[in-house]
Amino acid sequence: MLEINQLEISNFINACHRAASYKLQQFSSGNISRRISGGLALLSASRSWLENISSNQVAICEIETGKSLNSITPTVESEFHLGILRQRQDIDVVFHFQSPFATAIACSDCADVDFFVIPEIPYYIGEVAIVDALVPGSKELAQATINAMRNANLAILKNHGLVTVAKTYEEAIQQAGFFELACQIILTNPDAKTLPPEIIASMQAYKDIADKDK
Repeated sequence: MLEINQLEISNFINACHRAASYKLQQFSSGNISRRISGGLALLSASRSWLENISSNQVAICEIETGKSLNSITPTVESEFHLGILRQRQDIDVVFHFQSPFATAIACSDCADVDFFVIPEIPYYIGEVAIVDALVPGSKELAQATINAMRNANLAILKNHGLVTVAKTYEEAIQQAGFFELACQIILTNPDAKTLPPEIIASMQAYKDIADKDK
């Protein structure tokens, strides 16, 4: 019999609601996964709206096989969620979001965009990966996203949205929020300048020190 700590479910639902409250997803577009004990993960259900997700819209899946153990169909993007969790033992949360400004940039020729306009990007996120436009829910998109996230904490899925990974819900939501802010600055301020190289280097060095102290 499947037994899951109900606090895990409650925390997952609360995180989904918080993500929606910050306008980091649109309608049924966003999805979240969270590694839990026993080689399992919680995933938002297919076509669920994060703003009002409930316990009967939380799939419990085996990370290794993708099998749903509670008969709830997970998000169509479950393959890249679980694939990232398999390869990144340093993180526990995967957040696929579609905030307005970041998604607008994802629908542009973004290869040459420098996102380091605020200190939070080099500190919390680092270099941003880019995944070519591929069919949502496809194996091709899943594999390309998994590959992109090997050494990145945030990826742009062209003409689709964004993916960020973190150890906790709070970190994942914060990364998505800071990236949305950077994209808003880039799109609304034609005079926006990127940070000086010395500040970028300092923020990255501070992050390295903070990571070692964890």
